[in-house]
Amino acid sequence: MFQLGRNVLTQLTANVFGGLISFFTISISARVFGPTIFGQVAYLIGFLGIIMALSDFGLSRAHIHFTAFLNRPRQTLGTFLTMKLIILSICVVMALIAGTIKGQLSWIFIILLVNEIFSRIAEATLITFEGLQQSWPPNLSHLLAKVVKLLGLGIIILVFKNAFGYSLSILVETIVLFGFCLYWLWRFKPLQFSPSLAKKYFHYSLPFALIMPLSYLQDSSIPLILRHSHSVEVVGFFAGAFGLFGFIKTLSGSLMTYFFPKISQLYHLGQLDEIQRYTNLAVKFSVVFFAPFLLLLYFIRYPLISLVLGRQFLPSVPVFAWLLLGQLILIIFAPYDHVLFATRNHQPIIWISFFSLILLVSSNYLLAPHFGAVGTAVSLVLTWFISGLGNFMILVRRTGMHFCDDFSFGRKEVKYFRELFYSFSQTGFRFNRKKIS
Repeated sequence: MFQLGRNVLTQLTANVFGGLISFFTISISARVFGPTIFGQVAYLIGFLGIIMALSDFGLSRAHIHFTAFLNRPRQTLGTFLTMKLIILSICVVMALIAGTIKGQLSWIFIILLVNEIFSRIAEATLITFEGLQQSWPPNLSHLLAKVVKLLGLGIIILVFKNAFGYSLSILVETIVLFGFCLYWLWRFKPLQFSPSLAKKYFHYSLPFALIMPLSYLQDSSIPLILRHSHSVEVVGFFAGAFGLFGFIKTLSGSLMTYFFPKISQLYHLGQLDEIQRYTNLAVKFSVVFFAPFLLLLYFIRYPLISLVLGRQFLPSVPVFAWLLLGQLILIIFAPYDHVLFATRNHQPIIWISFFSLILLVSSNYLLAPHFGAVGTAVSLVLTWFISGLGNFMILVRRTGMHFCDDFSFGRKEVKYFRELFYSFSQTGFRFNRKKIS
């Protein structure tokens, strides 16, 4: 049971404390900087996100897959980082050129660009532990980075209460995270680049070459489209609600941390029945755990927004309500999306991603001018539902899997739940007992 507690307790503790710290951070930021500054920074982040979306052509998904399968982190991380840094350098040059042409180049722009660079390198390192099915290194790194960000925010607002100060507070967390990244890179040394493994990465990630950028483009295009017809304050209302929603999304997503590498292992062993059982279990527990929580948040949405973001963000309440519905949709479809990727049946998702981007952009252009941030939220939730349903239909056709039709819990569910976490924790515990290889 020690192994079980080691991974699960670490995951839950880090997410609970990280969530509390994030609530304090966004609450202070929203009250000090307000929706206008939130909108201004969100717009620039979206602008950079459009370009930086090209920095991941599915290589991160390939990295998790091969790290879980090969269990040679020095080789997989060395290969992945080499490819990542080359692509990232090209994107940085493109961002500087685009910023100059569009007249967006400023100190705030530079700070947010540096934030993009450091955060993407840090995450490229930390997702290695996801493939290794270890919970404490990335969780501890993220938790301490959030603590330092909160402390740094208290100092920054004494001097800067403008967009420059808000962008600095964002960069603080990333710098700390990047510091941890350097520490873990030192622990993994010497890193090894493998040309043959790079070819495997490229081959595996080829279907993702459009899927991942299209996914990032969806998120990044939202503030740009909204700003096209509304003020930065309206963009700020959406950014505030989406920021609060992001913490909930991260918390629910933590249940899927080890799901992908575990399904990858089962797929290589040819245990399709086990994949169906684990997927049913993931859907059951996700819905049972989070549906009541989301319902509670919906009923207290007005006092919650007023308490956390301040009364100036009350126009964000209906946006937040729609995003809660979207979160329920994401929870239901997330396990099936992971199975698609883990079983290497993800090629058709390219067309779903294309259609989703077109749907999001077109519906956003139709709804945002008339309904503002609420229209943007509706278009986003609609896109999540259509894309999730489309991916599930592909999964059914490719694997024969079916939707979880029984949400009751009996001895069988308890047994599989125990075995699921035991298998996760065993892998992590065995890895922690031996030197990284």
